[in-house]
Amino acid sequence: MLKSHLKLIIFTYLLGSFIGPNIFADNELSAQMKAAQEKSKQLIEQLQKFQRSQSAQAQASTGEDFEENESQAIKPDISNKETQRVFLKMLKRYNRMDLDSIKAEMLHASKGTRTGKVFKDYPKTLDFMARLYKSPDALPRALEMKNDMDKLKDVGLYMLGTIVFGFLLGKLLVRPSMTFMTRVMMGLVKLLIVWGVRGAIIVHFYGYYLDPMWGIFLEVFVPGFGGVDTI
Repeated sequence: MLKSHLKLIIFTYLLGSFIGPNIFADNELSAQMKAAQEKSKQLIEQLQKFQRSQSAQAQASTGEDFEENESQAIKPDISNKETQRVFLKMLKRYNRMDLDSIKAEMLHASKGTRTGKVFKDYPKTLDFMARLYKSPDALPRALEMKNDMDKLKDVGLYMLGTIVFGFLLGKLLVRPSMTFMTRVMMGLVKLLIVWGVRGAIIVHFYGYYLDPMWGIFLEVFVPGFGGVDTI
């Protein structure tokens, strides 16, 4: 299971590089890489904990042996197709649940973790994740991305290229002779251009796969613009 989730981790990191602001991307690349490794490790642990939680609840309703199901669910060498089948089966369960129940389960599974703290401090992130799991299209379509690893590698290379592009653009736009406020303004212009390029890269390669997820994002964080009804 861990091996199979690496692709999801890569996708999550790339998506985070698009929607997560990082003003010091050019000057702290090494620190970013270490932070990404730590986040990946935490994500794996969260996936394990979350899956154990939903397996335990499934046992209560079906009477199946929890230990056997758990050992199969997190077995490292499980095939990619089997991993996807199990994950999609889990999503179908959430498709039938109401949003409040999904949120309660996520809060319980992430209790005592950084993710749980984020959910409590920023309720909209919990709402966003709950709607992702409830949606019949968002995550299943995003999962299809892993079937094209060549494209994922291309996206990764282009993203690395934007770091170099951002560095060169910063040298071009921000000059030592400028006033402080001018440097700040030009720095913001540089960020807008770099993130615009990154967004264009994601849309170009994965627009179809990410469209439902983007609709949910707008629905939660930009009310009035979302086009996905997950309730």
